[in-house]
Amino acid sequence: MPLVLELLPTMQPGQLIYSGVRRATREAAGAGITPFCITVDKAGHDYLREMCDGARYMVIEDIAALPRELPKIYQRVVTV
Repeated sequence: MPLVLELLPTMQPGQLIYSGVRRATREAAGAGITPFCITVDKAGHDYLREMCDGARYMVIEDIAALPRELPKIYQRVVTV
C-alpha cells in the first residue's frame, strides 16, 4: 500500500492551495495511494474533515511533537 504524508500549512476554504490539496488527496486515493495529511494549524479539523477521512489526518499543535506522533500516524495508516 503506497503512502503519502502531506504536511500542510494553514489554509482556508476558497484559497487556491485548499482546492489543490483537496483535489490531490482525492486523486491519490483514487490511484490506490493512501494520503495522510498533517497540519500544525489548530483550525485544521475545520477543513481537513472535508478533505480526508477522519482516520487519514492529524492536527499537531506543536511541530516539535511530530517525532513523537509518527508512531501514532503509522498505527492509523496500517489499521484502516
